[in-house]
Amino acid sequence: MANLWITGDSWGMLDKTLPDTHWVNFYKEHFNLKNMYCLAEQGLAQDMINFTTHNVIKNRPWKGREATWSNYDDHLIVFPVVNPSQEGQHELFQWRDHNHLKHIVREVQNCNIYGGYRYPTYQELWPDESIKGREQINHLDTNKHLKYWHKVQELM
Repeated sequence: MANLWITGDSWGMLDKTLPDTHWVNFYKEHFNLKNMYCLAEQGLAQDMINFTTHNVIKNRPWKGREATWSNYDDHLIVFPVVNPSQEGQHELFQWRDHNHLKHIVREVQNCNIYGGYRYPTYQELWPDESIKGREQINHLDTNKHLKYWHKVQELM
């Protein structure tokens, strides 16, 4: 049975107190995926996200890894650095980091990138709506995650 793999920054992290409220859980149920491996972490730079994603799909071993990636069955959701135009970051590095990610996942059968055309950011869908706390997807409440998931289903 297929698995869901998640890589990225804090936008892909599951809430520690309410891990079932993130929209990726609805994705997992929708595609009847067996396990979810969330490797997203707060504060990751894009090059580390690329490195983690590469290691997942190439089945590189790491301490504690038991599951392996299956290109034709498994699904991957990548949460790249949402706002790569942070102060001090040169445009060349932004281009390199995001194009490198596209190169890494080009042969992955079931890959979705948050912020892409099939999975636009929450702010792109509802620009007038405020998000509590810092503007990160993992700070959305359950209703906003569900609202996002229903909108994404229309785009699939």
